[in-house]
Amino acid sequence: MEPYFLKIKDNLISKSCKNIIIQLALENQDRFKAYKMKNGHYDGNNFFRLEEYLDTELISLKKQCSLEFYYMIIMHKPYHKVIKHRDGPFGRNCVLSIPLLPTFNYPPTNFYDINEAFVGQCDFVEFNPAFLNTQQIHDLINQENMRLNLQLCFDKPFEEVVNLYKNKKLFSLTKTCNS
Repeated sequence: MEPYFLKIKDNLISKSCKNIIIQLALENQDRFKAYKMKNGHYDGNNFFRLEEYLDTELISLKKQCSLEFYYMIIMHKPYHKVIKHRDGPFGRNCVLSIPLLPTFNYPPTNFYDINEAFVGQCDFVEFNPAFLNTQQIHDLINQENMRLNLQLCFDKPFEEVVNLYKNKKLFSLTKTCNS
């Protein structure tokens, strides 16, 4: 539902890579930081920069991308709410969010217009990745399980990243992972 999000069918990382990331996140929960907004309040997101832990598959994916990005794991604790917010524009104008946990009933991300009226929900029903326009107002309410996702964080505008993807110019992948 552009300009808020775009769900995609491509599996950009393998199940084994997802499992490695999940294990890394679970073993390093104490390294996640709560995201503090400019006003000093926490928005409900917890993040862990993944750069020093990249395995060969993630390094390869980064090399095959036509835009610079950085990896981040986002954790939402059970029953936590992420308040309505826009991400800071520096390095997170658009993210490609890859759901990891839970593997069933993954909580959606909600989007709002400038008047904070609900406009749509990225539901991750098929557990596929989605490009999220983090410059639009969004929030989420987590359920009873920890919610984890891997994010590829782009500093370019959502429209630019999505257009490159649609025109098959974002990744120079010969094939996507389906295992």
